[in-house]
Amino acid sequence: MRRYLLFLSIISIGLLTLAGCAIQKPANQSINNISNTTSQTDFDAIKQALATKAKWPADQTTITVLQNTGDHARGGVMYQDENGSGGGYWFAVKEVAGWRIVLDGNGTIPCTQMRLEGFIEAMIPDCCEACQPYK
Repeated sequence: MRRYLLFLSIISIGLLTLAGCAIQKPANQSINNISNTTSQTDFDAIKQALATKAKWPADQTTITVLQNTGDHARGGVMYQDENGSGGGYWFAVKEVAGWRIVLDGNGTIPCTQMRLEGFIEAMIPDCCEACQPYK
């Protein structure tokens, strides 16, 4: 039984690694004509904002930026430790004080909330019109 669980753990880690590699976009790519180009300063600030919100160490947090307009960004996040990993999507808005995480997780993306935050349609093609905003 222990060998079987070890085997499943190794396979799971391998699949998570491959999945993580598959969602990472090379620099200077675009989705719906919106670039993922992000300065190192903004990248680090978004990563820190996500880690802070999740109460997770930044050095155990990995992010990808899929789209960035300069004041609105979206991407993926993975939190890892010796017990495993988890993650999901994130949306952030750049304000005077820095990047603010508007929404993160694995659930639906409410169109109304995202539009109120100023996200353009090309950044939220997968949003849900009937979904209620998260608190």
